Amino acid sequence: MTSAHDETPLLRVLVGPPGSGKTTLCQAQLTAGRWGVRVSLDDARARFGVDAHDQSATTRALAWAFHHVDQLLARGFEVTIDATSTTARERSNWLAIAAAHQTPVVAVIVRTPPAVAHERNAARERPVPADVVDGMAARVAALTVADLLGEGFAHVTEHTTAAPEEASS
Repeated sequence: MTSAHDETPLLRVLVGPPGSGKTTLCQAQLTAGRWGVRVSLDDARARFGVDAHDQSATTRALAWAFHHVDQLLARGFEVTIDATSTTARERSNWLAIAAAHQTPVVAVIVRTPPAVAHERNAARERPVPADVVDGMAARVAALTVADLLGEGFAHVTEHTTAAPEEASS
């Protein structure tokens, strides 16, 4: 982890369904020295549950992630949230934590055709149920930059992945 003095406090929230390429995009940015510290809800689930897909660990994983992000922002770090964040309710938690630190929040909508998301998801060891992917994909497809700015995000970017080799999460 780099020192807080090398970074400008910022919270970045990835928004996309399973299989859209969020984790791959985030890892590429981190490898290039951008996007600060990654906080992954899947990694937190693995920490408190059986594995990254253990939904019974979600409550503890979220509590840990909220606390960890709060601490990182308090120390001045740039933080990227690697989670689906497909509902305003989910995103509001991150916005509230950032507001407590007067830290700007940016959203990155990761879009991919549903068929590609399903193909990537099906290749996973433990795929997310197709109807869950469909619901999240529909919410993201309907989401606009104006929606996210209205929720309180300071800036919104969109990233589209299409080819399966472009991203795998």
